[in-house]
Amino acid sequence: MKTVQNEGKTIAEVVSIPNFRYGDKNIVLREESADEKGWRDSGLGKAATSNFRLEMQFRDKSVKYFSLLTEHGSDYAESEAVYVIHEFLAEQKLERVKWRIEKGPYHITSGLIPMKKKKAGLFNRTADSIMSINWRQRIHNFFYLDDADLE
Repeated sequence: MKTVQNEGKTIAEVVSIPNFRYGDKNIVLREESADEKGWRDSGLGKAATSNFRLEMQFRDKSVKYFSLLTEHGSDYAESEAVYVIHEFLAEQKLERVKWRIEKGPYHITSGLIPMKKKKAGLFNRTADSIMSINWRQRIHNFFYLDDADLE
């Protein structure tokens, strides 16, 4: 298997995002610029609501920082980051990485395991918001038989 590591360099030194970004229109991963690094290290970066610092720790314990941009807040960034990071790791052919957003909990993602983003359709979202648990149970009982029904 091809690894990203070159002689004498850590994975963090070798890995980079060239002229493009990862993600979609709702969330974007890109390398942290020198200005952003200074802005965050000065303590002013904590007020940002759309630019989150993403820390990645690679297999060789080297660390690199990225910027995760989204207009949908920190909860959205936390839930959707795994798909963007997976896309990045798959492109770089990395086995796995330990990551976290803004000093939050650590997560582990692998670039070798295929992953598809779950896209809930309009019907599914509407049905989930309208239907109560009672109605879901009634529909389940209507369409599915239990073993007791067959006796």
